[in-house]
Amino acid sequence: AEVLGAPDVILVSKDSILASANNTLWTAKTIVRQSGATQSDVVAGSYTLTANTIDTLSGVGGQADQSGLHISANTKPVAIQAQGGELQLHSQQGMTIGSESGQVNISSPKRIKLQTSGGASITIDDSGIKLVCPGTIKVKAVKKELMAGRQVNAPVISLLKSGLFSKAFDLKKLLPQDSIDQGISYKLINHTQGTEIEGQLDREGQTLRVFGDKAEKVELELLGNVNHKGEIKITDVSDQIECDDCSIEDLFEDCGDNHAHDDDGFGY
Repeated sequence: AEVLGAPDVILVSKDSILASANNTLWTAKTIVRQSGATQSDVVAGSYTLTANTIDTLSGVGGQADQSGLHISANTKPVAIQAQGGELQLHSQQGMTIGSESGQVNISSPKRIKLQTSGGASITIDDSGIKLVCPGTIKVKAVKKELMAGRQVNAPVISLLKSGLFSKAFDLKKLLPQDSIDQGISYKLINHTQGTEIEGQLDREGQTLRVFGDKAEKVELELLGNVNHKGEIKITDVSDQIECDDCSIEDLFEDCGDNHAHDDDGFGY
């Protein structure tokens, strides 16, 4: 039997050791709990771990010896997880998060926010970085560099150095008014640009005015009359031209004083 005054007390069990009420371990010096495999502490209520001072552990240097409570692992990571709720770190005085030799990473899938009680904050999320300051923002640096925004190559509109060329075909003197009133469709063929424009003569027997920045070759082709359904009836309107001795220049209407140049060679 062990004597009560002996320095050591040994509890040995093949399975478990059960205490029906409180289980208190107290010693004037050191308590060592060691296991060959896994050691688990499971509580149904609160778990409190308190320390006044703790000596430097093996393999841990720097600020470790200045802490009242130290949790460390010599080779493996230390993970503290709150899988069902919040994880809060509070300090009555200052709080320091640092690394002696590595990098400190703070990440979040949604938002990271640093805020003071005065209202100043820095928010980082998917939309960017937002700085909120109720007072003055001071930036102190030996060298400051502001990067310019990306350059957008927008097309520049080139202004014409010369006046516009324009022409309109006027067939009022060549076609009877009743034929014009019935509606005559036409096609303007720009051989210089390789484009075609279809339209209908107005009541004055004129086509649309064609504009350009240089003299171009434009041909007028009469298609026929337009019926009440808006359909084009293919007819030969050449026999309706009353002026047999008109020159080709009579088909053109000058642009007037609105433009600087008017080239008679713009159509034929």
